[in-house]
Amino acid sequence: MNDTLQTALAAEIDERLDAGSGAAADLITVAGKHGRLTELRRATEIDDNTALGLALMIAHARAGRPAEALAQTPHCVTRDATNAVRRFAHKLEAKAPPRDGPLLTRDGTPVIIVASYPRSGNTRFLNIVSGAFPRARYTAFMSEGRYVSPHAAFVDVPGPVTVKDHVFRSEYRHNPVIALLRDGRDCALSHQDFLLRRPGTRVTAENADSLGLATGTEGEGPLFGGWPAFTRAALEAKAAGHAVEIVRYPDLVGPEGAAVVTGALTASGLKMSAAQYEEGLAFAQKRANDLRTKNVRWERTKIYPEGTLLSRWVEEEGDSTWRAVFADRHRRALHEAGFTEPLLAAGFESDPNWWSPDRAIVPSRD
Repeated sequence: MNDTLQTALAAEIDERLDAGSGAAADLITVAGKHGRLTELRRATEIDDNTALGLALMIAHARAGRPAEALAQTPHCVTRDATNAVRRFAHKLEAKAPPRDGPLLTRDGTPVIIVASYPRSGNTRFLNIVSGAFPRARYTAFMSEGRYVSPHAAFVDVPGPVTVKDHVFRSEYRHNPVIALLRDGRDCALSHQDFLLRRPGTRVTAENADSLGLATGTEGEGPLFGGWPAFTRAALEAKAAGHAVEIVRYPDLVGPEGAAVVTGALTASGLKMSAAQYEEGLAFAQKRANDLRTKNVRWERTKIYPEGTLLSRWVEEEGDSTWRAVFADRHRRALHEAGFTEPLLAAGFESDPNWWSPDRAIVPSRD
């Protein structure tokens, strides 16, 4: 393992402990005798979980146990983690052997994966969970919150643990997965809007009238593999008998949302009462309102040139808005991007030629 990186991490430990140079070396030595954070805390009486986690990561790495080292990422790899910590985790992941069993928490409960393609309700679902079960929310992305590595041997935190992902990974086949699915046509519209509202993004008549960013035909390719790939992977895993609960976006945000969320969680091993759901929903709504208050660009305001696809979309309400705003070229673009087969397989469409100009668009029943 890279000595320069370990030196940088040791310096971070020293700074956190405020105990002078060399304290990290002693802590790493002790960590080599204790495999888990609670054991190391008792042995050292140190309360800083990040320092303890970093020491354990280094000790496990030096002993040739990269998967065990990655069990500490929830303590060390957070939104504000340094590049050295993130690079160290990436190097450990490259060395970790394939895991042939479930990803478990410190107390032996299976980690629940909550996976969706972007703009399919993942944030809402997980905010409900974290409102009902504080500190239960983690992420499979190093840029968001507390990171859980899909390559870890275990997760050195108590359950319940739910992990957000936008990729349906093969590593999850041994764990319960809640897969959130949304009609890819509405997902593409919302995703294009989301990408154009990012700070520093220039909105033009061309990108406001296109789905190219959402489908990957513009830029560097489809993000997270694309909506078709995600949807196929989720449905294939379900058909193969893996523990996959499918939650559809209209059901999640509809009047039966409580039954949908609690049912999916119960099937995945986490019981949520009606009172906990209400508490979680209130938390989720507050988080959504706070986000819009902090960044007015996330409001569904009209920032697009008149007459473009997204200017029409902003004026629509509810789901299935693609029916009202797509032109023939938008339907064809999604068909050519591979959307038709997974739309049919997921039950979002029954006509294989829905995209054809000679097909009339049937108004949604929503």
